[in-house]
Amino acid sequence: MDIAIISIVSLLAVAGHVWIYRWVKFKVHEGAILEILSNDHSGAGLTDAAIATAAQLHADRINAVCERSKQITTTGSGHWQSSTKG
Repeated sequence: MDIAIISIVSLLAVAGHVWIYRWVKFKVHEGAILEILSNDHSGAGLTDAAIATAAQLHADRINAVCERSKQITTTGSGHWQSSTKG
């Protein structure tokens, strides 16, 4: 019985650490992308390739973060922009 409890608690602890790690990683990447988008004054937004180059991340990761973020929206032309811009 003790081993089962220890196993369950250990499993929950590992799952919690994985969740926190992924959340922090997402927030760091989201912040970097938002910083790049805030420096874009064209009003047209930026492509995932342009953001990936500036952030030094893979375009797949840029798309994943932008799609998940509530602070980043897509334009009609497929560019990303900050939804908090005035």
